[in-house]
Amino acid sequence: MGKAQRGFTLLELMLVLVIIAVSSSLVMLSYGQADSAKKTALQIADQLNSMIEFCVDKAAFEGKPLGVLLSADGWQIVQPVQSKNERWRWIPLPGDRRLTLTGEWGSAIKISVQPFELKESETPQILVLPDGQITPFTLALNAQETRQPLVTLTSPGTLPLHLQPMSEDRP
Repeated sequence: MGKAQRGFTLLELMLVLVIIAVSSSLVMLSYGQADSAKKTALQIADQLNSMIEFCVDKAAFEGKPLGVLLSADGWQIVQPVQSKNERWRWIPLPGDRRLTLTGEWGSAIKISVQPFELKESETPQILVLPDGQITPFTLALNAQETRQPLVTLTSPGTLPLHLQPMSEDRP
């Protein structure tokens, strides 16, 4: 009789290494997607923050209020105009090719805004008055799939707005 062999064959070792490599690549891929969603949310919140600062300057310069209309898809800068029948309504602020006055949340982001509900409306949720006052609000940009908060943008009623990325260890 021959000696009994001990240990693993080369095929078994290679199979274990392949399983470990595939598992670790899946973990890294999912981590990268979460990190990408957070970066996207931070860019969107920063863009909206800049647009609200622009609105404060424009409202003060022109002496007219402006608004930010939020929807489930994105946001838009609007201005009040009076129609011929003396009724006020909000219309998009005309821009040019150098200045984008609208934005989209993107497919990976779902927002919630306090103290408002997101519903189809022609009236903006955020008002910017010529004296620099802004409607107080807290806008949370959440991951679409997990609903986990990624970034919050908060207005205390005046500038500066507070842009807060959420930390990884936050529950």
